[in-house]
Amino acid sequence: MNRLFQIPEQAYNELTLGPGVIASDFNPYTGVLNQPDILAYAEDVSFSAEPIVSEMRNAADNLPKNVPDLMRLDGWNAALKGRFISVNPPLMNIMLMGSLQSSGQVSKIAPGRSGAVSSKDLWFICDYSCVFGGAEGGFFAVKLKNTFSSGGIRLGSKDSGLMGFDFCFTAGQLLTDGNACFEVYIKNPNT
Repeated sequence: MNRLFQIPEQAYNELTLGPGVIASDFNPYTGVLNQPDILAYAEDVSFSAEPIVSEMRNAADNLPKNVPDLMRLDGWNAALKGRFISVNPPLMNIMLMGSLQSSGQVSKIAPGRSGAVSSKDLWFICDYSCVFGGAEGGFFAVKLKNTFSSGGIRLGSKDSGLMGFDFCFTAGQLLTDGNACFEVYIKNPNT
């Protein structure tokens, strides 16, 4: 086999494993979920981040296209999509941008109708490397800031299967915050 096509040994320590979890609170420096009010298991999760770039060449017709010196990064379109296979009242509340009322063991979530869009920071976390779990394991995590439910709610059930809740959360950019609307964390395992 050609040496350029051989899988390097370190590749096994750079695999992301499992479907991951969505949580509202996570400490990437300790790897601990800090009793989040939202903690849900999801499948078929995808994260996308597309740069918003403007070209300053538009002011002149005789300049070439896609010249990095004439381009400016204006921001990012970042979204997290997938299917929840577990749900709790705070999660359903953020999906519906509604109001949550609890009475004993029953929670009522009324969908939002008007006003400001509610937002919350959300984390997508999954195992990273062939060493996982415990303090030795690694993880891959994405923090989406000021997320809001841009996909609403779609739920489906099937015979001999789990009910699922399709979701789409979009990261929002605050006018007072000049930082990006998402961050990526990778913890290498202790090997």
